[in-house]
Amino acid sequence: MPPLFQIIRTRVTGALLMALGIIALLMPQVAGRWSLTILGALLVGGGLAETYAAFRSGRGGEASSYLEGLFTTLAGTLLLLSSALVRAGLRILLIGILLADGLAKLFNAWRKPRSDRFPLMLNGFLDFGCAATIWYLSHFIGVASAIGIAIGIYIAAAGWRMVL
Repeated sequence: MPPLFQIIRTRVTGALLMALGIIALLMPQVAGRWSLTILGALLVGGGLAETYAAFRSGRGGEASSYLEGLFTTLAGTLLLLSSALVRAGLRILLIGILLADGLAKLFNAWRKPRSDRFPLMLNGFLDFGCAATIWYLSHFIGVASAIGIAIGIYIAAAGWRMVL
């Protein structure tokens, strides 16, 4: 059983990630044209927190435990560099990253014992849902707002996973 301090630290990190997710949900309405850059910084922070949590967990020796943090940091870096990208291309790249992350989670779930599969499968389907959210909402409310909503959900879900 992990020490109490480590459990508390992981849960506090998860709560902070959930707060970042809420900030990301509000960012497109508050920050205007800088929203994608700020969302990128939030995603990079979330990716680093996920990588640190994977490093400190019991699965630290498995390379697959770092994939989620890698994909999140990659998506954040992409958003930070988005001023050089066309918004439609940015949307396609983010959807591709979310789909790849979801497929990696489903593949990891398939390799786990039956009792441990459900949380990983749920996380993989959440990534698919975030990709579908970006695709669907970008046609109605704009690319920046759709990305903000999907990233907010993604970061909040990462925090929820850490809390639990």
